[in-house]
Amino acid sequence: MKVSILQFPGTNCEYDTQHAFESLGAQTEIIWHKSETIPSDTNLLVVAGGFSYGDYLRSGAIAKFSPVMKAVKAYADKGGKVLGICNGFQVLTESGLLPGALKRNDGLHFISKHHTLKVENNDNIFLEKLENGDVVNIPIAHHDGNYFIDEAGLAELEANNQILLTYCDAEGAAKNPNGSVASIAGVCNKEKNIFGLMPHPERAMEAILGSDDGVKMLQGFLAS
Repeated sequence: MKVSILQFPGTNCEYDTQHAFESLGAQTEIIWHKSETIPSDTNLLVVAGGFSYGDYLRSGAIAKFSPVMKAVKAYADKGGKVLGICNGFQVLTESGLLPGALKRNDGLHFISKHHTLKVENNDNIFLEKLENGDVVNIPIAHHDGNYFIDEAGLAELEANNQILLTYCDAEGAAKNPNGSVASIAGVCNKEKNIFGLMPHPERAMEAILGSDDGVKMLQGFLAS
C-alpha cells in the first residue's frame, strides 16, 4: 500500500505520520505543496498536521490555495481516500472537501494532552477495525479545534452517519475540551472516502508513549 503525505510550509507532523504508516507496513512518500500531481500509485492521501503557512489569516485558509490542492480535489472526486489530521482537517474544511469549520477553542488556549474519544460510526474504512461505542485514548494538540456546523448541517451529518468520533470521558460520556458542536472530534464526507479529525492517531502508535490506540484507527486504511 502507498501512502502519500502532503507537506506545506509549517507542516510539522509529516514525519510522525510517515513513521506511523511505515510501522504498519505501508510505503510512503512526502509530497511538497507545489506539486501539481498526486503519485498515480497512491492508495491513501494524508494531509498532515501542523501549522500550514503559520496559520496566518485562519488555520488552513492559505493552504487551500496551494497548487497541490487542485490535484487533491481531483483525486478525491475520483473516489481516492483522503485523511486530514488536525491542521489537515482544517485544510479540508477550508477547501470544501469536508463540511463544517474549525474555530478558536472556547477557552482561547492551545490544548495539548491525551483525550478519550468515542467511536460513533464504524461503517467506514477508517474505523472498521473498531466497534461503535469503543473509547480510545488519542492525543490532541490544537488552538483552533472547535468544530462548528449549523443545525441543518448537523442533522445531515447525523442522518448520513458522517460523525465518526466525539470527545468523551473514560466511560464514554461527552466531555468536550474545545467547545465543538455535539462534541464532534472527526467527520467524513457523504461518500465516506474523505476523513478528518482533530486528534492525532499517528501519535498513538506505541503504548510506552501513552497509547497505541491509533494503530487500529490507521490499520483500517491498510485493509483496502
